[in-house]
Amino acid sequence: MSEFLTIGLHAEGPTDHKLLKHIIRRTVEDIILNCDKDIEINPIIEIDKISGSYNQNIEHAAKEAFDSGIKCLILHCDADKSTIDHVMYHKITPAIETIHNHTDKTNMCSNLIPLVPIYMSEAWMLSDIELLKQEIGAERIDNATLGLTRSAESYADPKATLVEAIRISQASKSRRHRNFNISDLYIPLGQKTPLTKLKQLSSYQQFYTDLKSICLPYC
Repeated sequence: MSEFLTIGLHAEGPTDHKLLKHIIRRTVEDIILNCDKDIEINPIIEIDKISGSYNQNIEHAAKEAFDSGIKCLILHCDADKSTIDHVMYHKITPAIETIHNHTDKTNMCSNLIPLVPIYMSEAWMLSDIELLKQEIGAERIDNATLGLTRSAESYADPKATLVEAIRISQASKSRRHRNFNISDLYIPLGQKTPLTKLKQLSSYQQFYTDLKSICLPYC
């Protein structure tokens, strides 16, 4: 008989949910590939942000996760201009400790996994340039013209980099076909970006390690 694994995602915004829920599912599938048990992964459950402090958001998410039967809750937080260590020390670790020390912790999900991309989640969308070029119809445009010549985690504003690459790719098309924008990329890149490309990114490597430590006991 199959065992079911339910995972939740608390992300910064709607586009992060669109991208990350597909990457998370494929990552879990990769981790449990050689499990002795037959494990099925339920659809990723999205937990939206609420108004309030970061700690209040995580407390709310942990309660929602518990009530929804979520086994592990992923906490997405972009590093922006900070380092991953800074975000962990000042935001995520204190929030996790609050849950673990909470008087009502038995009614909260305690398996909390950080997901902190360098700068922002859009950096992960730059991990496979050839796939990106296919998605934006820019196969015949060289990388330098598109401004895509650096490693994914080295762009200070990966979202702006993507927007500019799309703009350049659309410039040679007729006005009737210039209807593509960055919002069209989150789902396909979340579904198609090879894990082998993501595994070259330090932030994904850390996420993979943390997620693996939580998922393997279910094997």
